[in-house]
Amino acid sequence: MKLKFSATLLLLITLTFGASETTLAQEIGGSLGGSSGVFRPKNPSVKKSEKPVKSKSSVNKEKAIAANRRNAAKAASAKKRDRITDDDRAEIVNNTRKNSSQNASTSGKNNKIVINVVNRDDLFETEIGEGNAARDSRDFNAAEAAYQKAQRLKPNDARAVYGLGNIYTDQQLWDEAEKSYREAVKLDDKNADAQIALSYVLVQPSRGGNIAERLNEALTAARRSISLDSQNPVAYDQYGVALEARGAIDSEAENSYRIATQLDPEYALAYAHLARLLRKNGKLDDAKANYKKAIELATDVPMLILVAEVLQSEQRFDDSETLLRKALTMDANNPTVLYLLGRALSIRNNYEEAEQVFLQSHSVSPRTFAPLASLSSLYIRARRYDEAEKILLRATIIASDSERKSLTGAFGFLGVGDGYLLRGQKADALRMYRKAKEIDPNNAQINSKIAAVKL
Repeated sequence: MKLKFSATLLLLITLTFGASETTLAQEIGGSLGGSSGVFRPKNPSVKKSEKPVKSKSSVNKEKAIAANRRNAAKAASAKKRDRITDDDRAEIVNNTRKNSSQNASTSGKNNKIVINVVNRDDLFETEIGEGNAARDSRDFNAAEAAYQKAQRLKPNDARAVYGLGNIYTDQQLWDEAEKSYREAVKLDDKNADAQIALSYVLVQPSRGGNIAERLNEALTAARRSISLDSQNPVAYDQYGVALEARGAIDSEAENSYRIATQLDPEYALAYAHLARLLRKNGKLDDAKANYKKAIELATDVPMLILVAEVLQSEQRFDDSETLLRKALTMDANNPTVLYLLGRALSIRNNYEEAEQVFLQSHSVSPRTFAPLASLSSLYIRARRYDEAEKILLRATIIASDSERKSLTGAFGFLGVGDGYLLRGQKADALRMYRKAKEIDPNNAQINSKIAAVKL
C-alpha cells in the first residue's frame, strides 16, 4: 500500500509536528550530532592449514584407486607366471567389484561434500571462513551460526567472537556488538581492528547507561588501536571521531583526521570527518574543499555509505541522496543504503518512496531497529495509526532497552494514542498509552495521559 498525501494534509503534518529539517532528521534517524559513519569492521583473518583438507568422497576415491592398483599388480604378476589360477581370478574380480561398489554408494548418497577435518584447528579455520563468506553475502544467520561453532571449538581464540561483533554491528545490534567486542579485546588486547570496532560501537548515540564513561572508553580504545598500529588511517580517523563525540573539536581532533588522510590520501571518510570538524570551527572554505574531496574519492559502496552518512549528519541530505543512489546501482539490496536513502527522502517529503525503501531495508536486515522506527513515524505523520501500531509492536520485539524507550514518544506509542484519541477511539488510545507505560513506567507524561482518558 502506498502513502497518499494531499497538499492540505502535508501542511497540517508540518504544522502539527513542527518538522523542521533538523527535527525531522533527528526523529527519523536518531541523534545525528555524534554520528561516526556506518563503519564496517574487517572480517577476522583465516589462517591457511598446513595440511590440505580432504572431503570424504575424495578419500574414498583415493582408496578405490589404490585398491585397483593392487589388483592390477596381482594380475600383472600372475600374467608374468603365464598362468592365472581360478582362485586368483576370482579374488581380483571380487575385490574390484567391492571397491567399485563402495565408491559408488558413497558418491551416490548425495552430492554434498562432507568436510573430513583432520584436527580442531582446521575445523575452526573452516568455520571462520564460512562465517566471513556468509557475512559478505549478508546471510547473517548463517554467519552467526558459523562464528558460534568456531567459538565452541576454540573459546580462547578472539577471532570468533570478533566475527560475531561484526555481524551485530552490520545489523546495528549495538548491545550485542559491544559485548562481543569487549570479549574479543579481553582475549586479545593487541588486536587493533577489535579496538577500533569497540570504539566505534561505544560512540553510537542513544545507547543509554553512563554516556560519559562510555565515551571515555571509546577514546581509550581508539588510542590503544593507534599504539598497536601506528600506520592505520582508520585508527586515527576513529580517534578523531571519539574526540568529537566528547565535544572536543580542537586541534587534536583535526590533526588526527589530517594524519589519517596523510597515511591514506584516498581515504574518503577521513576527508568527510575533517570537513565536518572544519565547518564546526567556522573554516568554511577549507570544509567545502574537503567535502568535495570526500565525494570525489567515494567510489565503492562502503565508502559511498560512510560519506553519505556524514553528509546527513550535516543536514546535507540532497548531497547524500546523490551518493546513495549511486550506491544502489552497485548494490540494490544494501540495507544501510536503503535506510539512509529513506531518511533523505523523508526530509524531502517524498514519503511514498521513503516507505518502500524502509520496507525493503527491513526485509533485507529484519533484526535492524532503525528502519522500523522510521517507518512507524511516517505512518503516524500520514495518520495511518493502525499500520503505525503494527510496526511499533514489531519494533519492540527486536529493540534494545534504550531503543525500546525511544518508541514511547510523539513518534511512537504516545503519537499513535493521540491519533486514536482525536478520532474518538478512546479504548485504542488507552491501549497505546498503557503500552508506553509498560516500557517507561515512571514517565509522568504517559501517566497523565492515561489518567486523562475517560472511557
